[in-house]
Amino acid sequence: MAGTFALGTSIASAQDVALPGDPSDAEAQGEAMMDAAPDPRVGEPSEPAPDAVAEEPIATPTTPASVVAGGSDLMAEQAEAEARVAGEDDAPATVDTPSDCSGSVERPGCKYYFLGAMYRHTWTPGFILNLFTEDATKTNNVSFGLSFSYRKDGLSVVTDLYWQRFAVNGPFRGLNDPIEETEIIDSNLSAVMVGVTFLWSSNFSDVFAIEYGLGLGLGVVLGDMTRTEAYPSGDGYAPCVAPGSPVEGGRFCDGPPAADGASGGHYGVVARKWTQGGSVPNVWLRLAPTLGVRIKPIRQLQFRLGGGFDIFSGFFGEARIDIGF
Repeated sequence: MAGTFALGTSIASAQDVALPGDPSDAEAQGEAMMDAAPDPRVGEPSEPAPDAVAEEPIATPTTPASVVAGGSDLMAEQAEAEARVAGEDDAPATVDTPSDCSGSVERPGCKYYFLGAMYRHTWTPGFILNLFTEDATKTNNVSFGLSFSYRKDGLSVVTDLYWQRFAVNGPFRGLNDPIEETEIIDSNLSAVMVGVTFLWSSNFSDVFAIEYGLGLGLGVVLGDMTRTEAYPSGDGYAPCVAPGSPVEGGRFCDGPPAADGASGGHYGVVARKWTQGGSVPNVWLRLAPTLGVRIKPIRQLQFRLGGGFDIFSGFFGEARIDIGF
């Protein structure tokens, strides 16, 4: 019985030992040996499994930021230059447009038109008359009419159509004539004139400008002038009625009566005009350096105040008001 127990124990022990031909036992033994054997790669970096390897981004060439910025600026400048050239090619021949010229401030290249009215007062002082006569009456006469003005780039061309009076009533004696030749001149002469004045301007502000230039004119003389013998009376002269009348006229009221241009006394004689061989002109001229100011508060309104000296009429002052359109 003891032998039987020993035999059973031996068989059980033998079953715990894997047989060489048993595959399961061999795999178990291999795994056990691997677990027990030291890993030769201990201490070395382990290589990840192929499936676990992360894809690294592919490096691409990069451009410095300063280079990129510089290139952008260059492209922007090139585009701007091309746009500017295209704009110049498409631009009109003139830089002025109607909107540029519509404001109250005058701009170069713009044209301005005005219609208006003018008044001029002319006087001839005694010291000028004394250059050509022994005795003469100072004159003060008026002119008024319509005007049209055109201005561009500081130059105004002013055309006038006006009436000018040449009225005078007083003593007259020619240069180097004796005192007995003194006559009373009674003139209702006048002239219908056309004139043009060229005015350059210097602007001191958008409203105020100084103007300077030259006025020219030509007109047809109308009316008559009469001549009557005169005699001294008080501080001046009085007209004679007839030869020897009044008595106090004495030698001044001589005779016989004669027509203009004939020898003798003149009593209410109408003076002849140039076309009749006389001394009264048929036409009148104007040649007048001018200086004045222009005040233009708005585009449609301007005022002019000026003056000067007319070679044929004397000193003058004038005022104008113009409406723009």
